[in-house]
Amino acid sequence: MMIKDNRRYYLDLKENARGRFLRVSQTITRGGPRSQIAIPAQGMIEFRDALTDLLEEFGTNDGG
Repeated sequence: MMIKDNRRYYLDLKENARGRFLRVSQTITRGGPRSQIAIPAQGMIEFRDALTDLLEEFGTNDGG
């Protein structure tokens, strides 16, 4: 789990009958609504590469 401001982010590796996937979830407040996406195992490397490109282009400084 990662916490930034009033948001919590979760990265969970899951598996079901259709295969493995990464579930990325976000909550804003405790007990509040949860937003989530699922990334199939076949897409994880592409997702990692896209995040790496964003970090290289924009850096990791959040201005705070």
